Amino acid sequence: MTLPKVAVEALTAHLDDYAEPDPDGLVFTTPRGAHLLRSPFNRFVWRPAVQQVGLDGLRVHDLRHTAATLAAAAGGGRGVTLMPAGGLLGGWWSG
Repeated sequence: MTLPKVAVEALTAHLDDYAEPDPDGLVFTTPRGAHLLRSPFNRFVWRPAVQQVGLDGLRVHDLRHTAATLAAAAGGGRGVTLMPAGGLLGGWWSG
C-alpha cells in the first residue's frame, strides 16, 4: 500500500513518540500504554473528533468502506480484497 508523504511523516512521528519499540508492540494505546478499547475510544476520542469537524454520525467502520472505494479508484480493485471481519490486517488482504 502506498501512503501519501504527509501520512508517512505523521505515522513515523507517532511511532517515534508513542509506539512500543518491540516489533510486536502496540502502535496506538491509551495514555497509560494499554490496548485501546472500542467504547472509551468512541466516547472520548472518535465522537468528539467527528462532531468537531461536522461529520457527526460517522463511524470508525465507515473508514473501511472509504478505503475500499479509494483502493478501487486507484486501480487496486483486484489486488485488494475485503475479507470477513477478523481477516488478515483487520479485514484487508492484499494479494
